[in-house]
Amino acid sequence: MIVAAAEHTFSQFGYKGATMAAIAARAEVTRSVLTRHFPTKANLFAEVITNPLLQFVDEWTQRWTRRLGGQPSEPELVREFISDLYHNSRTHLGSLRLLMFSQEHLEPVVRQEVLTKINVGLSAVLDIANREIDSHG
Repeated sequence: MIVAAAEHTFSQFGYKGATMAAIAARAEVTRSVLTRHFPTKANLFAEVITNPLLQFVDEWTQRWTRRLGGQPSEPELVREFISDLYHNSRTHLGSLRLLMFSQEHLEPVVRQEVLTKINVGLSAVLDIANREIDSHG
């Protein structure tokens, strides 16, 4: 509830315009409950921005890893990846917009936290791609 409320509030007001009080009110929790889970607005923002992408990467890499033994075709895997990424992007359009357009307005610490989380998540996709490339010589 908190992350969904934060995604809506951040996408509506941006990072600077969103307040922890407004997010707590939208999530229908007290501010102390909110700060127990996310001590700072920066922590919450990083979660909102990175969670949909990392969730997509995690689900997709698990499914892809299970299927690698069956040798699915490369076009099939690429089509599946793009389809899943598109669905995830449509579902989390607010987070995607924030990711694309708010980086220049973020404090350096927040920007670095977001980029670090994204890089860690995307490294799983890179590992799978490297394994596939290596298996084909």
